[in-house]
Amino acid sequence: AVLRRSYALNNHLSGEVVIPNGFTDIEVSAFKDMKNITKIVLPKTLLHIDERAFCGCESLEEVVLPEGVESIGDEAFCGCRALENVRLPFGLRVISRGLFKNCLRLRAVTGLRSVQRIEDGAFWNCRSLAAIEFSGKIETVGIYAFYRCERLEKLSFKGTVKCLKSHCF
Repeated sequence: AVLRRSYALNNHLSGEVVIPNGFTDIEVSAFKDMKNITKIVLPKTLLHIDERAFCGCESLEEVVLPEGVESIGDEAFCGCRALENVRLPFGLRVISRGLFKNCLRLRAVTGLRSVQRIEDGAFWNCRSLAAIEFSGKIETVGIYAFYRCERLEKLSFKGTVKCLKSHCF
């Protein structure tokens, strides 16, 4: 089942939100600009998060992503200014375009074992991000992927990196 924006609007969501099992997809902009959500626990049945699903959720401090998530769309967490730590599902292969753009308090991202591609602007303006470690082979680090990550002191690639695009830092 697809979780639609109407679900989020009709339930007047705020504070900690637990999405029940049964949903496999979260549609485009489903929770966009919902400024009163502080934590969201996603269902174990979830496979896909579409573009801008949580974009602009300025008070979102924590998101619990289940291991089964296969894809997270562009800018899904863009502008989540209060988000500090994220553990991505181990099977996630792509960090999509602008995924954490303008997440000003983001300090740590873990669960990066299977990531093969970091798309354009993925961590753009994550000013609090201090260290990040990728375990596997990276095909591409996109344009502006780590642009304006002012506190980034350690970026570690344990495997090979095939392509670093211009201005990725």
